[in-house]
Amino acid sequence: NNYKSLKSKKMEKVQENKMSMYLAVQKVVNSYVEAWKDLPAFQNLINEYDGVLNNIKAFRLVQERKITGLTKNKRDARSNAVKKCLAVAGAFYSYAVFIGDNDLADRVSYSMYDFNRCRDTIVRDRLELVHNTVQEYIEDMPDYGVTQEDLDELEALTEKYAETCEDPRHAITDRSRATKQLKDLFKNADSILKMRLDKMIVQFKENRPDFWQHFKNARKIVNLGHRKRKKATAESVKA
Repeated sequence: NNYKSLKSKKMEKVQENKMSMYLAVQKVVNSYVEAWKDLPAFQNLINEYDGVLNNIKAFRLVQERKITGLTKNKRDARSNAVKKCLAVAGAFYSYAVFIGDNDLADRVSYSMYDFNRCRDTIVRDRLELVHNTVQEYIEDMPDYGVTQEDLDELEALTEKYAETCEDPRHAITDRSRATKQLKDLFKNADSILKMRLDKMIVQFKENRPDFWQHFKNARKIVNLGHRKRKKATAESVKA
């Protein structure tokens, strides 16, 4: 796990450095529109490049989304459903003992500990079991403080809990998918720059040396995370 975490942080750092370079290139190119606006092939290439960067930004937003709020929502929903369930189950247990049906009492014989120590799917099953068991005897329950409204509330709380259970999992899946997509998009951006844009920019070296030089400078990948030296190090990429 530590290895995966370090590897992930290293990859994020590399991507952050590259993204800064991508944006610097984009800014330079957009500053010299008059130099290439009459070249359809160059225009198409820049449009393709911009599209890749937009996709990178979109997936980075997904990747950076925190799920602590979703987890808290699930925890709160679980707590509310379990509290209601235990109140209903306690009253029904007393009723079952009173009528001498120990097997019926055992069906709802749950404590907070029983819910805390099991997984979400089992919690949901136990909530439904209590609801369904009590529902069969609801006509006898008003004297014990349990009404149909209580069962309806328990059912609603159980459904809400079931819904929130999936939210953190979906968020993690989306983030994992975004990480994979980002890896492919960065490769695509690198390919566009190295195999195509770097080659096309050479034609401006003589007639627009300012454009060529600014582009070349922008293509340097600055190590933004480097702190040992006062000045940032840079890896030059030939234009």
